Amino acid sequence: MADSSQAHPDPTLRVEELAALVRQQAQAIQGLKTQLSKQIKQEITNTTQQLEAHQALQALIGDLPAPLHGWPISPDFALQLVRLIPDHSYDLIIEFGSGTSTLLCLRTLEQFNLHSADQAASPHRLITFEHLNTYHQKTTELVDTCSNRPLLDLRLSPLEPWEDATGSYSYYAGTAAIGEAIQAVASSVGRPLKLLVVIDGPPGATCHWARYPAVPIVLDAASCTDLSIDFLLDDMIRADEKQMALAWEQQLQAFGVHYQRVDYNFEKGGLLLSVNSLAGIDTSQARSQALATKKQEQDVIAAAIARVDELLTELAAAKQAAANEKAAAQQSATDLKDQLSAQTAKVKSLKAELAAQGEALQQVQTARDAEAARAASLGEELAALTVERDGVVQEKAAALQSATELKEQLVAQAESLGEELAALKAERDALVQEKAVAEQSATELMQQKQEAIEEVELTLLQLHQVQEELEHYFLNAQSAEQLAAAQQDQLLRAQALMARVLPEAAAQPLVQGLEVEVLPPLTPAAGVQTEALLSSYASSLHRAASLLQRAMQR
Repeated sequence: MADSSQAHPDPTLRVEELAALVRQQAQAIQGLKTQLSKQIKQEITNTTQQLEAHQALQALIGDLPAPLHGWPISPDFALQLVRLIPDHSYDLIIEFGSGTSTLLCLRTLEQFNLHSADQAASPHRLITFEHLNTYHQKTTELVDTCSNRPLLDLRLSPLEPWEDATGSYSYYAGTAAIGEAIQAVASSVGRPLKLLVVIDGPPGATCHWARYPAVPIVLDAASCTDLSIDFLLDDMIRADEKQMALAWEQQLQAFGVHYQRVDYNFEKGGLLLSVNSLAGIDTSQARSQALATKKQEQDVIAAAIARVDELLTELAAAKQAAANEKAAAQQSATDLKDQLSAQTAKVKSLKAELAAQGEALQQVQTARDAEAARAASLGEELAALTVERDGVVQEKAAALQSATELKEQLVAQAESLGEELAALKAERDALVQEKAVAEQSATELMQQKQEAIEEVELTLLQLHQVQEELEHYFLNAQSAEQLAAAQQDQLLRAQALMARVLPEAAAQPLVQGLEVEVLPPLTPAAGVQTEALLSSYASSLHRAASLLQRAMQR
């Protein structure tokens, strides 16, 4: 089963990845935009320069029917070519590769009226080499309308092998005509010549350094001749042309020729190598080969010298290493000797130590024998202790068994006591409740008894007052003697009854002095008072009887 986190990635991470991708694309777009803007600016600048050069060409030599862009030379290169010709008034122009440049050379010579007097006479002032028949015919058609056409020697020259010390190449055939033309022109002018060499062929795809042979061939043809040469090279933006220019400079330096180099920032690049004079300077192919051979020999000698220097350096290093090893070996021997001496002393010391250790070993052997005897004794004690330990282990097992049984009994007793405790707690709770009820009942009875006591006391107090009044009137009411006796009898019975119902009342001295004495006969006025007194006494007795009845009911 696939992981859910893989099946459903975190949206936040997905958004961050998309944001990073958008930033990268934005940076890439910005880089492309900058590069494109730079290229557009370069193209605009180049186009402007080419238009300006084209206009300048038209101002110098008129309209140009041939194209001046792409495979043909660019307008800026063409303008430089047109300016060089009248500025230097070249006696001879040699052109490798035909086309627009051929027409420009003739038009410039015509425009500035150069060599017009030599048109009918030999030699030619413009020699052009073309290896392709198609371009040879096109160039012929371009220049046929020029009035100074006789100045041009347009040659169809197939490519053929050519080589020097730098390598093998394919170049135009019939270049021997260059030397013949130089000699012919030199004999006709009678002064130092000025030579222009326009190098714009063959194509770069022909071979490596396809245009390299131009300079060596011209130098060979003009060897030792009193003349100056301007080599004008197109397509200097290519790596082969840059390398060829360096090789040409090395060859001129080898010949000892003074020259100047000018680089042009044209659409396809350009180079002008100006050789001051070849008078008395052998620039032939043979000397070039000899110089190359000599240089190779010098390079071999230099390599051999460098190799010898390397070997000497290695030998010196080896000698130094050997000396270092020897010194190290001597030092090692000295160190070994010192170590041997130290080891010898150490061996002697070890021998002494071994002797001392032998004696110590003998003592240890004696002590070991004593320890062996002691060990045997300890073995016997150990056996006895083992037997004793076994007995202790058995006792311990029995004690553990008893403890287990006791523990079980205690657990059972604890459970039984727990049950009894629960029952006692329940009984205690019931007793507590009964006690609370009994206390409540006792409190109520005490209140009722207190109320009865208070009422009996009140009644006895009233009876005592009645007795006092009866005693007061007894003297005047002799006829009431019988009533008093009856009253006395009732009071005694009431007192006895209260003593039974309320034992506390018996202890009170409330009935003391209640004996009724016989009173004398009453007067009429005293009879009325006695009647009222008896009524009050009857009411008191009635209340006392009622109180006693309630107390008996409780």
